[in-house]
Amino acid sequence: MFIIKMHKVLMPMQPLKRINHLWIGSGMLLDFKHNSRFYSSKTATVSSIPDFGDHVEIFRHHSIRELSRAVLVLHLCGVETLVTNSYKLLKVGERILGQRGLAVVTSPLYRQFVAGNSGEELRRACARLEPRAIRLMIAPMLETDVGEKNETQMFSTNLMRMVKFLGMTAADGSIAAAPGSSPPAPAVCQAKVTGHISADIMEKVSKPYSAMDMDERLKAVQWTVDVMTTLDTDMNLKKESHGNDTCDILNPKGSTISEICSSENSPLSGLLMSWKGSECDALAKASPFSDVLNSEEMNEFLCGLRRFSLFGMLAEDLGIAMAVDAEFTYVNPCINLVSVALMVRNNKLKPVIWNTYQGYLTESRQWLEEDAQLAERLGCCFGVKLVRGAYMDHERLLAKQNGQLDPVQPTYDATNRNYDGIAEEQIMAVHKNPDRRLILLASHNEDTVKKALGKLSSLPNLPPTHGHHLCFAQIYGMGDNITMPLASSGALVYKSVPLGTVSEVLPYLARRASENRSVLQGARREKQLLMRALRDRMMMSSRAA
Repeated sequence: MFIIKMHKVLMPMQPLKRINHLWIGSGMLLDFKHNSRFYSSKTATVSSIPDFGDHVEIFRHHSIRELSRAVLVLHLCGVETLVTNSYKLLKVGERILGQRGLAVVTSPLYRQFVAGNSGEELRRACARLEPRAIRLMIAPMLETDVGEKNETQMFSTNLMRMVKFLGMTAADGSIAAAPGSSPPAPAVCQAKVTGHISADIMEKVSKPYSAMDMDERLKAVQWTVDVMTTLDTDMNLKKESHGNDTCDILNPKGSTISEICSSENSPLSGLLMSWKGSECDALAKASPFSDVLNSEEMNEFLCGLRRFSLFGMLAEDLGIAMAVDAEFTYVNPCINLVSVALMVRNNKLKPVIWNTYQGYLTESRQWLEEDAQLAERLGCCFGVKLVRGAYMDHERLLAKQNGQLDPVQPTYDATNRNYDGIAEEQIMAVHKNPDRRLILLASHNEDTVKKALGKLSSLPNLPPTHGHHLCFAQIYGMGDNITMPLASSGALVYKSVPLGTVSEVLPYLARRASENRSVLQGARREKQLLMRALRDRMMMSSRAA
């Protein structure tokens, strides 16, 4: 049973009052009343570039067992043949061993990279990171690609899972502020648009949107906001005269997910099934994408936009942030459209919604700058998650097959220069307007992190809120040689962590491993530091014995 209770609001575009309760799972009530766990009054400052080579300090919270597992797993991740064929090996292993047998064999990988599958396991992961003031970013494994069969039931299930992940992020993904050092910051949940809108439809929307000039894009964003705003009325999120009544968004009678999603009387039927009515028809007719989408596709697109509108409202009301992931180049323009529209809806006062830009793409800087201009013209805050990118081989192969220009930077050094240049520009943007801009640098590159810290330390008169609008992130289970010194120096650091069962998570991790071979193979320094820490710890243990 999944029940959300929201406070009703006065106007669609006003910030919603904080959600106080959310039911997730079987009879589990989570209390989301605003408290100081989400926001601290203290702000951190990074006084100097930390020592990224001090293995004793970096791994002092790791047990011998954890160090041994990390050495083994990172060594396996550096083997090209294993990484390239990891997905196939998992499928073969599942056929031979079954799900239980596969879970036993792959337990080290699962425990290294995954926080678990429940709120309790997420809380334990947070507790392990809390001494170092490190926060988690939940990574839902909900995505599709062009040509894959997408059914309404799949999107219905993904909606329920995303609602659950947002609730878990708020309830279990935040940590107490470290006295005197931890900046005010929310927990973060990531989101993939293709998990909730057909990638085929997104590709069709992306082509005309990428060809629009700025004024045309502005109108397209405003149309998208109009579609999202219809959710407010349909979900009865209007504040009554006496003020504090709540309403159930989802069925409160203990129905299964399937029953909730398919019931004609369910309040979600307008989100998940065909949305009909004069308002829907008018928006479809006014759509800037009516030339590329037929009536059925248009209706699917409208319903998907309304689903994302719900996610944005939940993130804002739960006091968390939602980082929208970038994906393949043929759907990214549509992702940018959805993200900027969400920012208009939910980033009135602070950057709740963040959009992701991939430094390995040649057009990433232009898209970021143009989206920032749209956000400024529309009067909303602008959040950026900057990554290097994980789809290089796929993008190059696709461009070659279609006779198109390679969208990827020509060399690794060119990617680094582009990433570092964007990072510097965004740090300056945050410095100039710290209350309305945010940059999260997701990087495992030590030189990149040092350059960012150097740029930050060179800026005079740092504003009091710079600490939580300039942050860093690495993958859970990797990059501790970057994460731990950063956190110790006072920087705000996140770990991106997937949640799910072994059968759900490992295929996802296998695909990501294949796409992130450069990151995995570049973990040599971390492995060296891990080996030193393990050697020292075992020597100390033997002496004590």
